Amino acid sequence: MRAKFLRLMAIAVALAWVAPRADAADSIKIGSTKIASGGPIFIAIDKGYFAQEGLDPQMVFFAASLPVAVATVSGDIDFGSAGLTAGLYQLGGQGQLRIIAANARDAAGFPLYAFIVSNKAYENGLKSYSDVAGKSVALGEVGAPAHYTLSLITAKHGVDLKTVRVLPMQAIVNVISAVTGAQADGGVTPASAALPAIQKGDVKLLGYPGDEVPTQGGAMIITTKTADERADLVQRYLRGLRKGTHAYHDACRCPDEKPHM
Repeated sequence: MRAKFLRLMAIAVALAWVAPRADAADSIKIGSTKIASGGPIFIAIDKGYFAQEGLDPQMVFFAASLPVAVATVSGDIDFGSAGLTAGLYQLGGQGQLRIIAANARDAAGFPLYAFIVSNKAYENGLKSYSDVAGKSVALGEVGAPAHYTLSLITAKHGVDLKTVRVLPMQAIVNVISAVTGAQADGGVTPASAALPAIQKGDVKLLGYPGDEVPTQGGAMIITTKTADERADLVQRYLRGLRKGTHAYHDACRCPDEKPHM
């Protein structure tokens, strides 16, 4: 009896390998940086929203936004959660990328970016946005949302951006390290990434620029080929992402649409 059972099991396993599986999930790769703006994606994975759409997602993390756009174009990832960099716009202008959804937005009460300063620079008088003239400010990339945010906040406070020495560090973690080690006087970087250093007292928080100059910081991107040839896949991805976004919204806002304090 045992031998018969084992033979039947062997046949079942063999059939499982050779027969097509109607319920097999489509594997997809999603690129992002390790910051809170990816929350809807992480929630959609954790809650099974993508799985409900027949998708098997795998996260691929990058140190900065531009590599996400490049990896999308190269086909290394299927969907990208990327900052709106100059490089992304250039690839889009060449017809290689499509924006399919909004992503991160910097707004009052919901900070996307933090302006941090080194303890040394703070002691030497860098205590407000108007004090940034003549100082060095670290950013992930030139032409990225943090750079745009810096230009907006300095303009509002009467600082000529030409007087600021911009230091592109190519990675979020490098920005925080540069400010912590006083290699840069200040830095503009994702708030969720800077929070541990702020809480430990390794850097000072100058402010959250989005409280004064709200901006759209990111978007979901795919290749034009994916948009044209895999519409069903894109639609299923967006349905899963939409559920994750709603869950993120409900966790972060009160019924009166004000932030949880």
